[in-house]
Formats: sequence, C-alpha cells, structure tokens
Amino acid sequence: MASTYILIDTTLIGYPKDKPWTRKSRKLSWLATLYERDGIPVSPILIDIERAYICNRLDAVMTLVNALRPQLGISFIETELTLIKLQEHLRQFIYVKTEDNMELTLRFADCAVLAALSVCLTADQWSSIVAPFECWKIHGRDGKLKSLPILKSDASLTAPLLLNDDQIASLKSAMSVDQLLANLRKMRPDQSYDYSTLKSYEYAEQALQIWLSAGHTEDTELLLFTRDVFDSDGRLLLQPSLTKVLEQPDPVLRRKDLHRMAGLHLRGG
Repeated sequence: MASTYILIDTTLIGYPKDKPWTRKSRKLSWLATLYERDGIPVSPILIDIERAYICNRLDAVMTLVNALRPQLGISFIETELTLIKLQEHLRQFIYVKTEDNMELTLRFADCAVLAALSVCLTADQWSSIVAPFECWKIHGRDGKLKSLPILKSDASLTAPLLLNDDQIASLKSAMSVDQLLANLRKMRPDQSYDYSTLKSYEYAEQALQIWLSAGHTEDTELLLFTRDVFDSDGRLLLQPSLTKVLEQPDPVLRRKDLHRMAGLHLRGG
C-alpha cells in the first residue's frame, strides 16, 4: 500500500521560526533530511504524513507547507517505499556529474527545477528517479498542482547521473528567469517586492527576452534593466521607444536612457 510523503525545499519556504529538522535532541519518526551534517539547516526534507498525524504534528507540517506562496518548494510523492527507503533513494540524486567530471547539486525539491528535469533528462535518467513512485505532484507558478510523468525502465543507471553538455545548457536555459530573480533578490535583500509571484516571473521573463532579442548577453546590465522594470511596476516594458533604447551600442548611454525612462514610471508615482 502506497504512503504519501511531502518533499519540501526548505530554502523556498521563507524563514519559519520552527525548524524541527535542525534539532539534535532526538530523531523524528515522521521527518527525514536528505543532506547530512553541515548541510542539514538547508536540507530538503521528507515528511511522512501518516506518521506526522500519529505523532500529533500535523499543525507543524501545515505551517511549513503553507509558509510561502506560490508553493514552489512543496511537492507530494506517493510510493510504497518507507520513509527511510525513500530518503535513501533520493539521496542518490543530490549530485549529478558533467562531462568534465564536475559535481553539481541537483535541486530536485524545487518544483521549477523538477518541471525542467522531467523534460531535460533522458527517459532512462528520469525513470531512475521516479520509477519507485506511483505519483509525484508539484506546484506550478499559478499555485495549481500538476502530476509529473512516471516512467518505468529496465535500464540500470548508477548514481550520480551523468548529464551531457546539451542537457546542462537546456537546464540553465529553463532556469534562466529563476536565476535572474534570484540575482535580483541578492541585489535587493531589503526590497519589499515579492519576487516569487507569477507576476514577478512574467516581468523577469519579458525583460530577459527583450534584452536578448536586442543582441545583449545575460550580465550585470540585464540585472539593472530588470530592476528598472520592477521599479516601474512593469510599465517600462510597455514603452514604444524601449527597443530602440536597448539597441543602442553605447552601454553608458543605454543605461542612462533606461534609468531615465524607468524614473518616469516609478511604482506609486
């Protein structure tokens, strides 16, 4: 009989006061971390819903699940594996290797990453992760749940998975908007604007596309341009002269004109 588990990317649920996975006093029967030792504070965690109910910890679980929206750090796995067996299974995929033999952390508890992985990995690679599962549901940016494809394969792949250069490039491309938003958060840690919403993603996606279409690369200038887009509450993207300004070859003049245009449409102005 299948059990239901919650997989939580603890870096995507804000900063909850109660972090039961970091306690050293005793081992919890309803919760398991995927990282060990020094990585535990930022480790993805697994929660056994039935055990949490038996231990009277459902309130704590729901606090974590509902800590932040959209719930891109929350997904649900149905499998016949026990909590410990599921922990052991997922730990195989904490890292992947590149063709250059580099190790990269695979953030498979992030729903946005999972959606990209289900497309970028080969059928055998994806099957090696999901074959033991009956269902895996993730949250989309719109807040709705959707099911990932569950594939079964007879191929036996050893961990860590080896991703070729094309797969790495595809993943980077798929996550480029998220990376842009992450860089914006780092630039403005005290900014009250919520960069995790669907609206924010759409602003960043449009900014990235128009920037690349103008022949530029993903650099610091792109970050500054995206900052201007947010400061204008997206109105900068609607300016008829924007394309002409972006196509200017002189970066100093381009930045000056963009900043001026954004200033005319400051949020709240």
